Amino acid sequence: MILKPIHDIRLADLDALVGVVAEGKTIEYKREMPGGTSAEKVKFLAAVSSLANTAGGDLLIGVPAKDGIPIAISGIAVPSIDDEKLRLEHLLADCIEPRIPRVEIEPIACGTGQHVLVIRAHRSWLAPHG
Repeated sequence: MILKPIHDIRLADLDALVGVVAEGKTIEYKREMPGGTSAEKVKFLAAVSSLANTAGGDLLIGVPAKDGIPIAISGIAVPSIDDEKLRLEHLLADCIEPRIPRVEIEPIACGTGQHVLVIRAHRSWLAPHG
């Protein structure tokens, strides 16, 4: 987990992860947005619920990793970042039982229209979520 309030995270904070901070119990990296297939949705929901079921943490979408270590901050291009946030919020609200009480989504601009989406799932006392 990035040790800052989610709204204070900047591109420099993401750059500091590259080559240094491996995936673990509180941070996970995904290169691409979950698409419309059931398998992609399940992977996304499993990643967020596993963070909430343990200590809480951050899922960073738009960060490719090799062997669990980020290799770049490439970001993702989406037509509307607000529409994507809404789509993910609906997935989380509609597909995880019991509902995770606190999930925040923050886009971080990384140039040329690309964004990294930081999805912070806070530790849930209602776990397990699935």
